[in-house]
Amino acid sequence: MTSDEQNLLKVHIEYKNTIPLFEFKEILEGLNNQYQKHLPPKKDNEENEILLIKEIRPGSIDIHLVASIIPLISDMNNITTFITTIKSLLNWLSTLKGQKPKYTSDDVKDIVSMVRPITNIDRSIHISSNGNNNETCIIDHVIAKKIQDNAPVAYAQLLPVERPPAEELLTKNNTVLRFKQVENEEKNNKNTKGIIDEIDSKPYPIMFAEGLKNPIIHGDPNPLKKNYLVDIKIQKIDNKIKSYTVLKISDSYIEENSLFLENE
Repeated sequence: MTSDEQNLLKVHIEYKNTIPLFEFKEILEGLNNQYQKHLPPKKDNEENEILLIKEIRPGSIDIHLVASIIPLISDMNNITTFITTIKSLLNWLSTLKGQKPKYTSDDVKDIVSMVRPITNIDRSIHISSNGNNNETCIIDHVIAKKIQDNAPVAYAQLLPVERPPAEELLTKNNTVLRFKQVENEEKNNKNTKGIIDEIDSKPYPIMFAEGLKNPIIHGDPNPLKKNYLVDIKIQKIDNKIKSYTVLKISDSYIEENSLFLENE
C-alpha cells in the first residue's frame, strides 16, 4: 500500500486573516496528543506511529496528515476510528448531553487547546478522512466557545466521587461503663456520655436499647456514682468511635475509689 492509497487525516483550518504561529501550533499539538492517545498499545520492537504532514496548501490551510506506518489490511484503521472518537468527545464537551465518553483531564486540555484559536467568528476547523466510512468533524466559533465554557464542568466531573463514610458496628459483652454526664431525657441523644476504659479512655455518646434508659435516669443513687456491667454495640465510622449503644445491663455497683465519687 503506497502513501497515496492510505487514509489521510485531513485538517482544514479556515482563517480569513493571517494565522498567528502559536495558535496554529496549539491546534496541531492538541490534535497530535489526541491521536497518540488513541493508538492501540505498541507491541514489542514495533515502531512508534506518528502523524506526518503530507501537504499544506495556500489560502485557508489544508493539512493532509498521514500515518508514518502503513497499516496491515487486518489492522484497525487508526485514522478513521480516531475521527469517530474525537468527534464523540467534541460533541459531548460542546453540549454536556448524551452518553458521556471516557476522558481524562489531559483530553479536556488538548481539546480546549485545539479550539481556543477558533472562538473568532471567521475561523473554523474541519477534520475528516479520505477513507471509506469517513466522518467529518466541524468545529466553528460557536462550538469552540461552548467547549471552552463547558470545560470547568468537564474537569469537575473528573473529581473523585465522595464516598459515604464506612460504618462499622461491633458488639462487646460484659464490659464496664461509667457515665460522665447523663441527660434527663427519655429519648436517646448525644448529651449522655460515658467511658468504657476497656475500649477507650475518652467519653463518647451513650445510646440505649428500648426501655433501658428510664431506670438509669430515674434510679437511685445518681448514675454518675455507679459502674454498670453492660453489653454494648460500638458504632465506628471510618474506624473512629462515634457512639456506644447499651444493649443490656447485667449489673451495677458503686466502687469506693471510683472516679464517679468525684461527681458528689
